[in-house]
Amino acid sequence: MDYRRFALSVLRPGSFEKHVAFEGGVASAWGLSARLEVSGNDLKLSIQGRGDAVVTLWLQPGLSDPFPFVPGFLLGCNRPEDTGPGYPQLTDDLDLTPPNLKSPFWGIRADRATAPVVFLFGREGMRALAVPPYTQDVGNGLRVCRKRGIGSPISDPARQHAARMTLRNNRPACPPAKADKRASRASPEGIILDGHCRLTLAGGCCL
Repeated sequence: MDYRRFALSVLRPGSFEKHVAFEGGVASAWGLSARLEVSGNDLKLSIQGRGDAVVTLWLQPGLSDPFPFVPGFLLGCNRPEDTGPGYPQLTDDLDLTPPNLKSPFWGIRADRATAPVVFLFGREGMRALAVPPYTQDVGNGLRVCRKRGIGSPISDPARQHAARMTLRNNRPACPPAKADKRASRASPEGIILDGHCRLTLAGGCCL
């Protein structure tokens, strides 16, 4: 398996999102380590580390003329020339000044999409990542990026503040974490991430 098409990003409260490539199925960033195992169309992402974090598995198949699709949320770039302000639009530039909603990054919770899957179409075929809406008590998500491709964040938006993710200098950033009584009871060092999530890879082109 060519892991060069996959990448990992880690977002910590108060820090920018760090984006790294997988080497031999292993990647690490901001004190977290991840291992990716691929068996057919089944992806197993194992994560270990401590502290609040949003971890995203990215797939960039390198398709020409990429056309993303998140059911019920994003169709291509959502046609900025037709829809106008007030709708999320996937663009190279960043403009979130109300009522504009233009950004090179977009993402939603998986349980808010019509189906928990994100597609990327191109001249060579299609690739998709499907994720269970929840892994135990952790809410998963779907993301699209002009440069990174399609991804699935493994996080708890209520606890990890993923819903308040912002962009600074065109890079995702997260505000400082607030005190979390659940975290302090769980561990003096914060939330312990030690588990795995299974995703499904589908498509008609080779990685």
